Amino acid sequence: MAVPTSAFRRNAIFRERHLWVGTYNVSQTCTPAAGVDASISTQPTTTITTTAGSSVLSRGNNSNSTVTLSGTTIDSTPPAAANAVFSNVIGAGGTGSATLIVDGGTNTVNVGGSGLDALAITNANSGLSTFTVSAGTTLNILNSVVGNEHDGIDVNASGGGAINLTHEGNGQITLLGGNGIWTKASGSGDTNVSVGAGVSILVNNDDALSAGPPILDDTLPTAGVGNHAGVHTRAIDGNTTVVNAASVHFNLL
Repeated sequence: MAVPTSAFRRNAIFRERHLWVGTYNVSQTCTPAAGVDASISTQPTTTITTTAGSSVLSRGNNSNSTVTLSGTTIDSTPPAAANAVFSNVIGAGGTGSATLIVDGGTNTVNVGGSGLDALAITNANSGLSTFTVSAGTTLNILNSVVGNEHDGIDVNASGGGAINLTHEGNGQITLLGGNGIWTKASGSGDTNVSVGAGVSILVNNDDALSAGPPILDDTLPTAGVGNHAGVHTRAIDGNTTVVNAASVHFNLL
């Protein structure tokens, strides 16, 4: 059987990687040189199963980063902390934006082992961080790692930029040690979250490692049943706006 591969487009300012349809068992990444935009995308019926690192990673260094999933199944069981699907911008003083798009078909992301978040954005630059699930798209997430900060969708705009998260699709998000959706703005950045009625979130904190007393200071890491939420947002000197039509259920210790 031929091993699936991918097509590249590149020039001095961007690098795009389009995975061909197939089954992959190693991490699929796009990590160009500093100042070059990074982009990686999948096609329907693609399956990616990995036991180390992120299953899909796009990383820009003081540049833009984009991940696009379409009709894709991800199974990620890393032995050390890693996000299954990760759009990442690193570097100091840049204006790069970070984007993660789920568009079309049924998409499934399962996380086990010592994994962190199912789908994540971390943006150390001051550009916009955008997470989108389009209308008509199904996204099912199961993060079975117990403890804390093992979220379904996590957007961390540590560089001070704004966050826009829109989930217009449908599907189930199930967590054993984290939040369904967790957005973290910093500085004066705003965070805007909109989740539609087709989404169902189960926050299952019935494991002792995921339970515990509330932490009332929200500047500290969240822990236990007191702070794990279906939709959790934070802004420091900016504004936070949530429009949530999803159903949220809790299973507590």
